[in-house]
Amino acid sequence: MNQKYKIPLEIFIVFEKIPLQVWTSEANLPNQYFIHIPQKWFFSVNIFIKQSLSFFNSTLLDMSAVDLQSFNKNFFKKNINIKNNGVLVFYLYYFYFLKININIFFLNLNLKKFFLNSIDKIYLNSNWLEREAAEMFGLNFLNKKDIRKLLTDYTCLDNPLLKSFPCEGFYDVYYNFFEDQVKTSKNSVVEL
Repeated sequence: MNQKYKIPLEIFIVFEKIPLQVWTSEANLPNQYFIHIPQKWFFSVNIFIKQSLSFFNSTLLDMSAVDLQSFNKNFFKKNINIKNNGVLVFYLYYFYFLKININIFFLNLNLKKFFLNSIDKIYLNSNWLEREAAEMFGLNFLNKKDIRKLLTDYTCLDNPLLKSFPCEGFYDVYYNFFEDQVKTSKNSVVEL
């Protein structure tokens, strides 16, 4: 098969109505592709990937996000301008039949208003990945069965990997030996 047409044409035929952008880079591996899609089409794209004959033997390798606060540049030297503060969410898939990696990503510009459809019914390993992203970046997932936190305690309402997370704490936590319990006290601001 010619290197130019390594991705099956199904993805272009089925999704011709979706404004998706597909490209690769010479700096990356030759079997690595990037697909930028609108957020509302993400769940449909995953259903297509899982049920398509060319893509049926696929696995989800990783899922994460990147906080883009005060980032004003063209992304991948393409027409994807990032001017608003938001979160770039990406999913990394590997296709065994084609032996290619595909990175699907989209921008989530408002964390409080937009909800992502969870794909844990399609890819079972996405449950832990989405729980971690929801906890660390404040992403909201719809139709998710398990929404427990993995790394922080349940009382923590902040998202540690967002750039708006405070570097200095508001409370000091310590163990009081005399009363045999954990106590918190209001922290005074320290100038560095």
